[in-house]
Amino acid sequence: MLATPHLPQRLRSTAVLGALALALSGVLPLTALAPVASAAAGSAGSAANAGGAGGAISAAGTRAPAGYLVTMRADSAAQHAARTARAAGAPIVFDAGSTESVAHRAGLTRSHRAAAAAVGVSVQRDLTVALNAFSARLTPEQARTLAARSDVLSVHKITVRRPVVVGTPDRLGLTGTSGVYATRFGAAGGPSAAGRGIVVGDLDTGVWPENASFAGAPLPVATRSTTVGAPYRLAGTTSTTVMRKADGTTFRGDCSGLLPGRTSADAWSVATCSTTLISARSFPPAVGWVAPTSTDPKGREWASPRDSSGHGSHTASTAVGRSTPMTVTLADGSTRSYPASAGVAPGASLAVYKVCWNYAADTDHDGVNDSGCPDDSIVAAIDQAVADGVDVLNYSISGASDTLDDPVQLAFKGAAAAGVFVAAASGNYGEYGEPANNPSPWVTTVANATWTGTIDVAPSSSRGPSPASDDNLLKPDLAGPGTDVIAAVPPTTWSTTAPSAFESMSGTSMSTPHVSGAAALLLSRFPRWTPMMVKSALMTTADPTTFATKDVFASGAGYLRPGPAFNPGLVLDAPASSYNGYLQGLGVATGAPALRAVDFNGPSIAVGHLAAPVTTRRTFLPLVTGTWKVTASLPGFTVTVPTSVTASSIGQAVPVSVRIARSTAQLGTWSQGWLTLSGPTTVRLPLVARAELAVPRELSVRGTTGSQAFTVSSPFATTQTATVLGPVAAVTQSASGAPGTTVPGTAFTTGDLELARFTLTAATPAGTDLDLELQRRTAQGTWETYASSATSSANEQLDVDWLPAGTYRLTAVVYAAPGTASFTLSRWLLPGARTGSLSVAPNPVTIAAGGSTTVTARWSGLTAGRVYLGLIRYPSASRPTVVTFRP
Repeated sequence: MLATPHLPQRLRSTAVLGALALALSGVLPLTALAPVASAAAGSAGSAANAGGAGGAISAAGTRAPAGYLVTMRADSAAQHAARTARAAGAPIVFDAGSTESVAHRAGLTRSHRAAAAAVGVSVQRDLTVALNAFSARLTPEQARTLAARSDVLSVHKITVRRPVVVGTPDRLGLTGTSGVYATRFGAAGGPSAAGRGIVVGDLDTGVWPENASFAGAPLPVATRSTTVGAPYRLAGTTSTTVMRKADGTTFRGDCSGLLPGRTSADAWSVATCSTTLISARSFPPAVGWVAPTSTDPKGREWASPRDSSGHGSHTASTAVGRSTPMTVTLADGSTRSYPASAGVAPGASLAVYKVCWNYAADTDHDGVNDSGCPDDSIVAAIDQAVADGVDVLNYSISGASDTLDDPVQLAFKGAAAAGVFVAAASGNYGEYGEPANNPSPWVTTVANATWTGTIDVAPSSSRGPSPASDDNLLKPDLAGPGTDVIAAVPPTTWSTTAPSAFESMSGTSMSTPHVSGAAALLLSRFPRWTPMMVKSALMTTADPTTFATKDVFASGAGYLRPGPAFNPGLVLDAPASSYNGYLQGLGVATGAPALRAVDFNGPSIAVGHLAAPVTTRRTFLPLVTGTWKVTASLPGFTVTVPTSVTASSIGQAVPVSVRIARSTAQLGTWSQGWLTLSGPTTVRLPLVARAELAVPRELSVRGTTGSQAFTVSSPFATTQTATVLGPVAAVTQSASGAPGTTVPGTAFTTGDLELARFTLTAATPAGTDLDLELQRRTAQGTWETYASSATSSANEQLDVDWLPAGTYRLTAVVYAAPGTASFTLSRWLLPGARTGSLSVAPNPVTIAAGGSTTVTARWSGLTAGRVYLGLIRYPSASRPTVVTFRP
């Protein structure tokens, strides 16, 4: 069942899509959220308010402080350890409890206290391991003050994400006499050893531990054990669990099930954990969460790691579940039984981090309690998981799609620096145009492959290119089975003694744990591999020929094949220091030397805006010696690579230079191909490029009459005729509202628009926080949120590149104000009624191959004191030039 409140569009700048509901097999909906305020990027980002409601209204009638995450600029403990190890030429083995880490974390905590004290607030939650951040209750003014500090990277309102909604080990080549279990783990015990010594952390809705998928012996009590993969409860403690891992380090978890500040846990005890489920922690929202009662007809929840929705149990058992027969209850009440099947890495250990919660509230009045995964809970869980010592994190939850300084993506950056592999869902909005979620290069983003006679990517699976990297990084990374996956869920009776229940679910949530499990298998055999080496092995050995539709923007490098990943021969690695360089190159001020996105040493190459030949490089790390023939194919482009490369010793850096130049490619059209190294092994990297005119994104000009020159470049000889729209004047409406109110503007009807800009401007910005929503009227006559901009600012701007015909209205949410807030709602619609004139010359423009030409925009007839909008579009440019006039 697909339920979508609107058809989302790709938005520019500060815009963020309104929440989408995508219910598949009863799974909770997913929404992609973007940042709220970024001092680093020099402009405000955007996000929906947590729960859409904001903070509580105080007795004085003004909005009380709301929850924020403040991310500091200094390295987290994991990033600091990675930087120190690299400088010393030593392997990265992060230990959160080491003397150096403890001292570093203490210093970060002091910096949190100092920053909070500077604005007169207290710290609610310190994050120091994966992410250097703290949460606090802030007013909009306090948030803006912190965002302006030189030691602060970004400030985000706490937002709520959603879990993303039979592929068995058989479909991945794991079973049978020639499968991975037999060939790679047979001598150690087969499936029961597959993943031994590896801990997979599942960030989700919790777990139903009594399900047979999580069967295990009671944890023995011991003071120490050197046996790899043999967990125990530490003697002398109440609930501490310990396990020696495959890399020789130690995992240390907890099985009390207690929420912070509580002395008892709902339907949970230390004995709930086992030799399979070795740790379970809960991370409820720091503010505002109240557990529904067990009798609440709108939805229940446990104040413990126990799973109420089934999503977490399903993903966890898909990754590491033990083999068990499965019986599924069908819609008509009948049952269907399946033979015994296991998760991908049935010998691995499971650590649960419950970050998604049902609330004791139904604010949208849909008859079901609100639910979601607040990002303060998520980043706190990531921080703890890295400190505990997990090897793999499974994240079947929504994420940002058009930004990288999102706190969750930054926390994953810290986790990757500490050596933790992260698999994340690409999202379920492929049919509606939203780009793939979780766009960071340090995570492995997974698409949903279907099995309906032929293998293909599900239409709902979100696709690339990725606007977060300006289309210069391929996402998703690869695809795994994610349609009609049968795995563990809670029983419908909620009884802990009821028979184990299983359910079929579909979505990228289901494909992601297949990759998490595959990573656990690899790390069990190669525990010193870095997350990027694991990602490289999985991507470069994936099967790109499986799919009926060959589209790497849907499937990434191809279909997951764990078997060949055990012997890739060559792998790519990227030092943690390059993560900050990557961010710096995309405008996030980390202070590191800027690195072009196309130069990030990952297992794919994407060039989104090729106006002249581009040269990049990939540096391989050989795991075997030999010579590899290098070939590249990219229709419409000439790709120059070395004839061959040779590795005379294991570990020797093997660079491969790749020069991409347009030959016959049509301007503005993506071409897809492969870079292949063939020798002792075969390694494939997806290669995509788009040749186009290079034009400026924005021009900001002044004067009632004037001119402005700009440059147009082209990879081949062409004559281009520009389409010019505007200038158009704003249509404005003045309104006011008390704190906590929503004020709708006047409805307007329009045809298809190439560009629409909407702004909300407060008359008195001090102490005011207003949010802007664009709503669309449905066929039933109701209003639904189409897009929104919700920063910590009093003023908002929302740009929509393409707005389909319909009836819309702007709505202001008075999130905070010292009293009644007065504001102006404005809209510019292109095409629209022109005021004055705008032209470009020469038009058409002729450009030589690989050359550039200066074009001059001229305008006249504008009125001083007003703001106008125009647009210049060339047929072979993927994006127009937006012109803002401020006479």
